[in-house]
Amino acid sequence: MTFDRMSHREPSAPSLDELRKTFSARAMGHMLNPKNLGEFRMADGVGQSSIPCGDSMQISLRVRDGRILEAKFTTEGCGPVIACGSVATELVKGKTVNEAMALTVDDITAGLDGLPDSEAHCAALAVNALKQALVDYLALRREPWKKPYRQVGPVSTGGG
Repeated sequence: MTFDRMSHREPSAPSLDELRKTFSARAMGHMLNPKNLGEFRMADGVGQSSIPCGDSMQISLRVRDGRILEAKFTTEGCGPVIACGSVATELVKGKTVNEAMALTVDDITAGLDGLPDSEAHCAALAVNALKQALVDYLALRREPWKKPYRQVGPVSTGGG
């Protein structure tokens, strides 16, 4: 039995037109031109999260006087994950740590003018990474000497 490479093809990625039929204009904007992509060298709080499909996200925070000045994210994820990270970092800027801790999947979904139910896990990934970053910030406030020794790895490679 021989394997015919031509008959076995990987599924193709959806076209931009197909994505525009599925996602709002705001979600498409965040997918194609994400805000706050990157990380801080010495962040005040860093959180990482991953989901079973292999997508992962890291969120880094700069906090002063209990208020989030800046937030950035990195991801090895699909377009909806990118959009969720982008909007999550936008939504928390200027908020207190307590206000940011209250951010929900519904807030991110609303910030994107909706997400298909099949992509709700992408918003949950962003919320989880954010909450981990906030917990990290609070822990480092109690023991600030640990900040330079903190082990934060790169976002793991995953699928989408």
